[in-house]
Amino acid sequence: MKTFIKILGVIFVVFLFTGCDKKQVPPGYSAKLLTEQGYTPEVYHTGWVTVCSVFDLNCKKELIFLETSEGQFTEKVTIRMKDNMNLVADFVRIRVKVNDDPKVINSIFNLIKPNEDDIISLKDIYKTYGNLIVIRDIREILSRYTLDEVRLNYSKITAEIYNKIKQDFKATPLLVLDFNLGRLNYPKVYDQAIILAKKKELEMYILKMMKRRKNGF
Repeated sequence: MKTFIKILGVIFVVFLFTGCDKKQVPPGYSAKLLTEQGYTPEVYHTGWVTVCSVFDLNCKKELIFLETSEGQFTEKVTIRMKDNMNLVADFVRIRVKVNDDPKVINSIFNLIKPNEDDIISLKDIYKTYGNLIVIRDIREILSRYTLDEVRLNYSKITAEIYNKIKQDFKATPLLVLDFNLGRLNYPKVYDQAIILAKKKELEMYILKMMKRRKNGF
């Protein structure tokens, strides 16, 4: 009799665990259970989550994933400069991640709809909150300068843009980890003017040296 009860106990435990619908939350993700009434309070991190147990009849729960790992995005921005010339930043790079504050995590679940794979991707979060800020701040700051000023003060101006973007991202669920203004494409007429100026400078230098040699210096 005792043996029979033990066997029944083992069968029950096997049934209990094999009958559960479990899903894994991989590294770089958080997750919440979505019911017909909305999300449950708990936020799950790396590990296994029981979505439906054998006791949940007509279970209608889904495990929704939120990508929390860092990622890099690129932008192409055209700016009208102070000297009325167009400058193109065609490979702006920004690296971001989701702020891991629980209140922020919960707000993202409530505000952004998951895709067909039940994932709220970092790309979707960036498009919703970050994309327009990056473009706006780059245009706002670069438009204060002339092409010459940007060319001569590239590092300083890049740092200025980075600090502005970091400050503005504080109002979003994202943290800025790195920023690079990248390659700048100057107008052809400007590039040609630089080449001509350097050529003229070189010619002036040669004439000066020839004059000094002629005068015995």
